[in-house]
Amino acid sequence: MLDTILKFHKKLDLKVGEIVEGEVIEKKASEVFIDLGIFGIGRIYGLEYMTNKDIIKDLEVGEKIKVKVVGLKDKFGYIELSFKGIKNMIGWERVKEAYEKNEILELEVKDVNNGGLIVNCFSLKGFVPVSHLMPQYYPRVQENEKNKIAFYLRNLIGKKLRFRIIDFNPEEEKLILSQKAAEEETIQNYLMQLKVGQIVEGVVTGISKFGVFVKIKDWPIEGLVHISEIPSQIKEELKIGSDIKAKILKIEGNRVFFTLKFSEQV
Repeated sequence: MLDTILKFHKKLDLKVGEIVEGEVIEKKASEVFIDLGIFGIGRIYGLEYMTNKDIIKDLEVGEKIKVKVVGLKDKFGYIELSFKGIKNMIGWERVKEAYEKNEILELEVKDVNNGGLIVNCFSLKGFVPVSHLMPQYYPRVQENEKNKIAFYLRNLIGKKLRFRIIDFNPEEEKLILSQKAAEEETIQNYLMQLKVGQIVEGVVTGISKFGVFVKIKDWPIEGLVHISEIPSQIKEELKIGSDIKAKILKIEGNRVFFTLKFSEQV
């Protein structure tokens, strides 16, 4: 019996540096209060609050969260708490939850490179490949100008766009997101209005060895014109940015294929 009592009281000995789980019970303009059960009430405030606003703004009253003890009692009797050393842990837990719920996240673009966008996702660095951007944001460049992709993406820095998490691995610190996945419903709504044989106004957005990419004007829909569907007499005239009429050849899932071989074109 005595051993049981001693073990119980030992559990009540909260130590600085210990990571505990608590429930958010109140949020204020400069502090947040966490119920730590038998240990009492903890709070995050001051510099710790200011440097972790990105986490705190998403906290909801009633939410369970892990925190680190940095002080046993302040002058008001609260346990001082911090996110130090566990910020990434919290971030990955939120990533997992958002992935499982297939949530659409509105995230800020922090940086760009020739491969795509760098976004801030629950205080973690996420990557959005250029192939997962909507057509209006995807920088189609010539094959020999791939190093210019980042230049065209720079105007997205600081903007908030919608994304879905499509892959993640905390051990590898891999977090991949997609804008296309977040806009699936929008894309489907537009695709439902298209029909095979329909002629649309478009603009050439990319040129490759196997054909050209055409985006329907004022629509977030882009499709491929295979090289075999381009009349020889206009092949040399096609440039990125060229206005052109295209006929819908077929629609497969979210993919649209065009032809430029029709009476109005030839």
